[in-house]
Amino acid sequence: MSSHNQALSATGAYAGTVEYYPIYQSSNGTFFISGSPDIDGTIFGSRWAIDQLTFSFPTSGALYGDNYADGRNQTFVPFNAQQQDAVRYALSLVDSYTNLSFVETTETPGDHAVLRFAQTKSRTVESAQGDPPSDLPQAGDVWFGQTNQPFYLTPAKGNWGHATIMHEIGHALGLKHGHQDLNGVDMSEEFGLAVYRPGTPPVPLQHDGQAWSLMTYRSDPLDLKINYEADRFNQPQTYMQNDIAALQFLYGADYTTNSGNTVYSWSKTTGEMFLNGVGQGRPTGKVIFQTIWDGGGIDTYDVRNFSEDVRIDLRPGGFSTFSEKQLANNRPLTDGPSWAPGNIGNALLYQGNEQSLIENALTGRGDDVIVLNSASNYVDAGRGLDAVVLADDMGDYHFSNDGTAFVITKRDGSSQTDVINNVERFAFNGGSYGVVAFDKNGDAGKAYRLYQAAFDRDADPKGLGRWIAALDEDKNTIQGIAKKFLNSKEFKTKFGSISKMPNEKYVDLLYHNMLDRDPDRAGFKNWVNKLEDGRSRESVLVAFAESAEGKALIAPKIDHGIFYI
Repeated sequence: MSSHNQALSATGAYAGTVEYYPIYQSSNGTFFISGSPDIDGTIFGSRWAIDQLTFSFPTSGALYGDNYADGRNQTFVPFNAQQQDAVRYALSLVDSYTNLSFVETTETPGDHAVLRFAQTKSRTVESAQGDPPSDLPQAGDVWFGQTNQPFYLTPAKGNWGHATIMHEIGHALGLKHGHQDLNGVDMSEEFGLAVYRPGTPPVPLQHDGQAWSLMTYRSDPLDLKINYEADRFNQPQTYMQNDIAALQFLYGADYTTNSGNTVYSWSKTTGEMFLNGVGQGRPTGKVIFQTIWDGGGIDTYDVRNFSEDVRIDLRPGGFSTFSEKQLANNRPLTDGPSWAPGNIGNALLYQGNEQSLIENALTGRGDDVIVLNSASNYVDAGRGLDAVVLADDMGDYHFSNDGTAFVITKRDGSSQTDVINNVERFAFNGGSYGVVAFDKNGDAGKAYRLYQAAFDRDADPKGLGRWIAALDEDKNTIQGIAKKFLNSKEFKTKFGSISKMPNEKYVDLLYHNMLDRDPDRAGFKNWVNKLEDGRSRESVLVAFAESAEGKALIAPKIDHGIFYI
């Protein structure tokens, strides 16, 4: 690794207020600044070196002086009230993520704001443009062309015009297009520098999409066209993961934002987010498409009002889906649909600080999956067949049950303690190690007991996992599996062909396999008569497996969980 150049300070129009980060080159020729590909692919490498930035909405093109040779200020049009509100919203977001603050001022010939917003009829601005921090006098200026772009004049949360204002403000603060490969490209002219200033590569392809950054032109990682393909309403409603991480790299992280105990919830009809019950403004199109940054406290995602199957991922950078109908479609206009990976995403950690983690999740009556993070988590999954995913191997945890909830602690002595209510399954090592099920009267228990009744043995974890999945996903029934067991090679090898087995021998076999005893006379006669009257052998197998006596005998084996792969 070699350093290409040291940190620079602006010497031109913004002397003392702009800094350039040192940029390095790795042995493979890649230039980088932070060392994080997601951040380096989202920044130019310049920043405003002051914590308080002024912004204004000029009322005349003359206030720009002679800084624009292309004459765009000669066909000046001021921002309207709705555009101004969108700017204030975007800057309030940046304020909440970073240590920057913003002060609105009145633009005068003698007092110029750092960030200025205006429109122009000039064709030199085909869409919109924001200039990054630099030595040039136009640094920080944002211009919108008078084009046919949808909603430029009527920006509202979630529409194209609103997202474009956030995008151009991103440029004005130092963010670049994530899709753009500027590795080694000389950026000195763009910054007004007299020395070579190389650019950086694009973000990794797997994170190149609107769900990770509203600065990229790529709609999603599989979009090879590198072109906005979302429609007018499927737009990010906040800055996204890479944007927030890049802004915090440039300007630090603000941990005062929602630093108390905050409950986040959303409307299933409008998509509006609520903080501790207070609405934050309705998005257009009812879509939910945002990233959450939280500064501290014990915080909760409360999605109990959603009845579908929910996936909540509490990890940094994790995505959560609680309303498929309200997912953003990133490619509705072309070869879509291409659904966003979640309704919401979690911000990445800043310098490893876990204050920004969301600790708790409350879900409803669907079959939900909740992925825990490294904080002490509280989960109440409500009704349904629910699962929790833990990061480490099963042996790394100690489970206890206080009668109302599972309490999970780490065996390494750390203070992490998870309290889990109304959850039936626990997956380990991100789900790749195995699962422990506690639904002993549900699919897991039924499949386990069926092994004992049919084969006179404990269930093997891999086979058990296959049949539990079949039941969970409604791909088979317990009687359908029982029929397969009776016709299996294992059953035939152990006990003979089921088709040739007399009813008396079959009933005797079930008593010994499942109940571990000789049959009583009345019971034996009852089951033989049922078979002779036409009851199927698989239904009798299930009846033995699910009998009160059979359940009681198996209970000691599964009361502490059923392990399967």
